[in-house]
Amino acid sequence: VAVALSALKADAEAARAHRLLGQVAWGVADRKEALAQHGRAVELLSALPPGEQQALALAELARLQMLCEQSADAIRTGREAVALAERLGLFEAVANALCTVGVARYLSGDAGGITDQETALELSRREQLAALPRVANNLATTLQEEGELRRSYALMDEAAAAAASGGSGGGAGMHSFQAEPEAALRAYNEGDWDLSL
Repeated sequence: VAVALSALKADAEAARAHRLLGQVAWGVADRKEALAQHGRAVELLSALPPGEQQALALAELARLQMLCEQSADAIRTGREAVALAERLGLFEAVANALCTVGVARYLSGDAGGITDQETALELSRREQLAALPRVANNLATTLQEEGELRRSYALMDEAAAAAASGGSGGGAGMHSFQAEPEAALRAYNEGDWDLSL
């Protein structure tokens, strides 16, 4: 379908199809194909006037690059997504892309990535974005690495509450999977041995 749409010069629709194919590839753990499909979507959209679909495609490609430990690419693509989303006033895309840039920077050894994540969190709170669970959870993980356990746990609680109240942002499902193991680790770190056991 994506190829047929491209042949018809329906680039926006073809890009959508490539993004869907990328999501399917990611779902079956084919990282290479997921990156290729999302990259093709971004490539098709780059020939069109800048718009929301392009900003979202860039943000998603950056997220996948970060998850595949391609930090330099994730930072570059994510910053492009942030700039475009800011220009278009797309707060969700800004928060998600800035969170990705922050995580990628931190993972590559740049502590300035924490500032990006903090900015994404402030934006998510202020605008009551669906991105809040993901942004808060990612910053919580970063702060655990920094030894800031109390703040990390407060952010995890905030992420879980936001996810439960309807914020999706890509982080809701993670909380349901991590609830019990995270609670055990948290109890251990706080010295509550009985609860941890």
